[in-house]
Amino acid sequence: MKKLLLVLLCLPMIGFGQNLAIGDTYQGGKIFWLDGNGGGLIASSDVSYGMQWASGNYFGNGNSSFLGAVGTAIGTGSQNTSIIVASGWTSSAAMSCVNYTYQGYSDWFLPSKDELQWIWINLGQINGWGMN
Repeated sequence: MKKLLLVLLCLPMIGFGQNLAIGDTYQGGKIFWLDGNGGGLIASSDVSYGMQWASGNYFGNGNSSFLGAVGTAIGTGSQNTSIIVASGWTSSAAMSCVNYTYQGYSDWFLPSKDELQWIWINLGQINGWGMN
């Protein structure tokens, strides 16, 4: 049975000198986390983006921990994505993120566990995001 994976993509942002807030549209997505110093993270607005796979996972054992992509904190999603791609998993969601371009932005990555949680907390109830 084929399954559809909705790939939530993140993008680092820098908005110095701008009055940006959670939920604002910025650089191809919605801001879901701000660091208080003019930086933050964005989730792609292209919520229709997804990929199909035939089996239950891409990694054989159901996770990417054996690759060393184990960061869960805010700021570790990009590193996890890089580790997965560097390991040669060319059919992975991580590689799909690396190859993804939306509204001129191409530095997207898979969210870490904590980044995904903040997407849910701060954007999950926004109409059209399909997470409510």
